Amino acid sequence: MKNLTIAQRILLMVLLAVFALLLVGGAGLYMGDQATKSIQRVNDDSLASIQILGDARQNFLNLRVSTYSHALSDNAERMQKLEAELQETAKNMAASLAAYRDLLNKSGNNEEQDGAMLKADVESTQAYWDFISKEVLAKSQRNEDLEVRNEL
Repeated sequence: MKNLTIAQRILLMVLLAVFALLLVGGAGLYMGDQATKSIQRVNDDSLASIQILGDARQNFLNLRVSTYSHALSDNAERMQKLEAELQETAKNMAASLAAYRDLLNKSGNNEEQDGAMLKADVESTQAYWDFISKEVLAKSQRNEDLEVRNEL
């Protein structure tokens, strides 16, 4: 270092500063790319999953409300309309759960826990719909209000 002139020392410092800037800039670009990928994964997988599961939950709640409306109605025409709505809502709920299963398979994040929970949800919602469609609606059509309320 003692043999370097002042001009050479200044040039060496400038080169080291440029190298340090390039190193910091490269690290920043790498971290920015990783953050973008993470945000993209959240946007593509997590938010889509939340939306689909929210739709399934809303369909389930609509199914319950329509069932209560059917049980409280004594108008045959209104009951038929509600039964059609119930069938459509049950189909939508099943479609939402199927869409979530497809999303799990597509994303590659098909963890055992998610798959097991989805399977349990599909089975329980199907059992609930079977119970409503076979037992509760039949009693409601016969205006057995007390039995329907006890069932619900």
